[in-house]
Amino acid sequence: MAVENVIELTNIKAHLMFTINNEHSEDEVSVEVGCAEDIENIMQLFFKGRWEALFGDLYDRLEFEWAIFNGISFVNDDNNRIGMQIYGNYKQGSCSLDIDSLADKNAEKLKRIREIAIE
Repeated sequence: MAVENVIELTNIKAHLMFTINNEHSEDEVSVEVGCAEDIENIMQLFFKGRWEALFGDLYDRLEFEWAIFNGISFVNDDNNRIGMQIYGNYKQGSCSLDIDSLADKNAEKLKRIREIAIE
């Protein structure tokens, strides 16, 4: 399969998403991870119930009731923004391309695709 003008994605960040339920509040928490080893270590803390080490200041031992793992999110911070979220059975992907960062040939293709989509 031929590949034309491949876009390089850098600055990809992964976040593990949790919900913390305290006696009087419920908070969505995002923990940034850098590699598979980070994910493994954070999930070990979660499975062992080491809430203070995992959630830091958001964890109050006196008010804490439960925590759940919601899923994982991948996002890059380039001009071409690509994202993917996986939460339980819910999966979503998104893509935003910066035409200025693409080759002129591809920009014209994208412009034509938009015109066809509008018709």
